[in-house]
Amino acid sequence: MTRYRCVAARKAEGFNVNAACAAAGVSRSAFYAWLERGEGPTEAEWDEARLINEIRDLHAASDGTYGEPRMTAELVEKGWVLNRKRTARLMRQERLQGHRPRRRRSLTKADEAAPAIEDLVGRRFQPQLLDTVWAGDITYVRTGQGWLYLATVIDWHPGG
Repeated sequence: MTRYRCVAARKAEGFNVNAACAAAGVSRSAFYAWLERGEGPTEAEWDEARLINEIRDLHAASDGTYGEPRMTAELVEKGWVLNRKRTARLMRQERLQGHRPRRRRSLTKADEAAPAIEDLVGRRFQPQLLDTVWAGDITYVRTGQGWLYLATVIDWHPGG
């Protein structure tokens, strides 16, 4: 738009419109179309602004989880005529992204050939004596130097 204003200013100063358009890198017909249209935004620009507001509202209503595919589907359902590329462009322009939860990755692989382990506790989770039922677990904690493996062993006796 500023190129057209520059051409208009040169025209007002009495310069040749063809030369001013060539210097600004715009076509003469585009300059006259801009001049005829006036300074305000076009109908297409208003529509795009309304669409951007709708995208912002839907993104906020979804707590930032809607990405381009779900956003496009929701907008089409609301009556907008657009494709996924336009939605992606506008979301990128507005710096809106959907939340992609990270896939959980199991580090433990079960041995299919191993025999089943016998249930020695028999669902008696409150033993009467100390040191009769133990439970253990392991977890992984990410640190600045890599993974830390934390293992625990607990006596299930209520006083243990």
